Order: sequence, then C-alpha cells, then structure tokens
Amino acid sequence: MGGIFCGLAYKNVAWRFRETRVAYLGLWAVQVLVYYFIVVVPLFVVGLMMFYPDAEYGGFIALLGALEVGAAPEAIFTTIVTTIIMAALPMRYKRPLW
Repeated sequence: MGGIFCGLAYKNVAWRFRETRVAYLGLWAVQVLVYYFIVVVPLFVVGLMMFYPDAEYGGFIALLGALEVGAAPEAIFTTIVTTIIMAALPMRYKRPLW
C-alpha cells in the first residue's frame, strides 16, 4: 500500500509542479512525511495488533502514538536527506517513467 501511495502521489507532484522547483520540493517533503505518519506507522501498528494482540500497550491509539513519536526522528532525517538529493538531481532524472 505504501508503494502504491508513493507512486501515485509522486507522479501527480512530478507532473503538476515540474515548473516550480520550490513547490515541487515542498510537496516532496510533505509526501515523505505523509508516507511515514499516515501509511507506514499505522499499517505497522495494525500488523502488530493483528498478530501480537497485547493489552499492555493500551490499544491501537496508545501504541500508534508511541510508535509515531519513535519514528519521528527517522522520518525527519529521511525527509531532509531525500529533499536535498531531489534538489540536486536534474529534472530528467526525477520524472516518473510511467
């Protein structure tokens, strides 16, 4: 699900905002953060709750909050590094192939 989200979101951003570099990079950063906090971490919590149900964590919301706080440094670091890389690449290497 994360790959499908990223592919469709990136294609949309790449074609609509290819002329304005600042908007392109800003939306890239937003896409990476949304991927982490709306797709990856919640799906990871769903998987944990399905296969390892444990009342110790206090349920879905408590575990989700704990894991999102733990994932925040990685998400921020990844966002910064990939945005710098996307800024350095020529547009021909950033366009989706499909």
